[in-house]
Order: sequence, then C-alpha cells, then structure tokens
Amino acid sequence: MGVQVSSRFTRGFSSTLPAGWRLLGLGLILILMLVAGGYAAGQQAGRAAIASRHILERVAAPVPGDVGLVTPSQVLMVDPGSAQLVDVRDREAYLLAHATGAISMPEAEMVAAMAALPTDRTLVLYCSCPDDKTSLRAARALAGVFHFTNVVVLTGGLDAYAAAGGPVTSVTSDSAVKHRGCGCETNAPAFKLWAGNLAAERERQHDEEE
Repeated sequence: MGVQVSSRFTRGFSSTLPAGWRLLGLGLILILMLVAGGYAAGQQAGRAAIASRHILERVAAPVPGDVGLVTPSQVLMVDPGSAQLVDVRDREAYLLAHATGAISMPEAEMVAAMAALPTDRTLVLYCSCPDDKTSLRAARALAGVFHFTNVVVLTGGLDAYAAAGGPVTSVTSDSAVKHRGCGCETNAPAFKLWAGNLAAERERQHDEEE
C-alpha cells in the first residue's frame, strides 16, 4: 500500500513541475525511502544484537531465588562478547587460578564492586564450591537485593569450566581449591540482606494465607 501511495504521489507531483525539478524531487523521494528502509533494518539488527547478548539468560535452568544455571558448554558456545565471567571467590584464590577474562568480585565485596558490573551482557558467576554454593548466594543477592536481571550461575564452577575446555589463567600447577578452599562458610552482608528479605516475604505471605 505504501509503495502505491508513493507512486501516485510522485506521478502527481512530477506532472506539475519542470523536468529538472521533477528529477530533483524524485531523487529526494528516493533518498528518503532508502533512508527509511535503512533505519528499519538498523532497528531490527539492533534488536537482534541485544537478544543475542542475553541468550544465556533465556536458556538457563531456573532455580529458586530468580537465578538460572548454565553449563560450561553453553557458556563456551555463545559469542564471548555476550557474557562476562565473574569470579566470586576471594582474591587470593582468583590470583592463583581463574577463568581467562573473568573479573574478580569476591562475594564479601559485592556491594562495593557491583557498580562496575556490565549490564549489556550476561554475568556468569562462578566459584569452586560443592553445589556452587557461593556463586548461588552471590547471584541471589544480586537478583533479589539489587535487582540485576542479567545474572546466571555456572554449574560446576571453575573446575568444570576448565574440564570443558574453557581457558584458565593459572600461576600454580595445583587448583586454587586445594590452596585456599572454596569459601562456602562465608556469609556476605548482601546475602544476609537477601535472606532476611526472603524470610520477611515468606512470613508476610503466611500471615495473608491465615
């Protein structure tokens, strides 16, 4: 329909003007149509790029606390620019061994460090705890207290990532777990706040049900 209207318009427009002006007018109309088409294509490409940057959030297996789990193979399959690995172990463990390209954000320092976290890609938190205990705690705090929506947890942590072929930067032949432990016993302030909020919400729901 839009092309038909444009054709009628251009025919009516061109019939009332000298030849030179007609050519100029038709040229301007063509340029406007090309610009409009290019803008629409750019918008579609932009939306596709944004969607591709958050693919891990869509494929993550949900767990309680508004958090999802992803596997090392899923992380390694996506465009590296769509995800940011975040090491939530202590800094000494990070210095001993960490996923290449990961940023260090110890769970206990989350409140001070979260302002520097990127929002244009998925944050993939990992630790080296059994059952991913520390990274789950940190992710639930980011999602529940600070309302981050671009957070997932890497199942199996650093060891599983390395076993799957993920590049790891290390200064020792032994794993950081053997040297430093996993830090599962730590309860960071942000997690305590999240846990308190969750307990209060459950108590409120219980009161309403009664």
